Amino acid sequence: MNNFSPSDLKTILHSKRANRYYLEHCRVLVNGGRVEYVTDQGKNSLYWNIPIANTTSLLLGTGASITRA
Repeated sequence: MNNFSPSDLKTILHSKRANRYYLEHCRVLVNGGRVEYVTDQGKNSLYWNIPIANTTSLLLGTGASITRA
């Protein structure tokens, strides 16, 4: 295993305008160039956009899946 010095590590800076999302029981996918997550409400599927320009990270919880499109 390689040893890393602190100068080798990069950090993700988080600002007040940047968002982090924690998603559970949904599917994350790319639809027409947009990143969306889909939740099921009974027989209906609800689609929600994720603003990728202001997003620093997506945290996937239980029941979440992501496509590789």
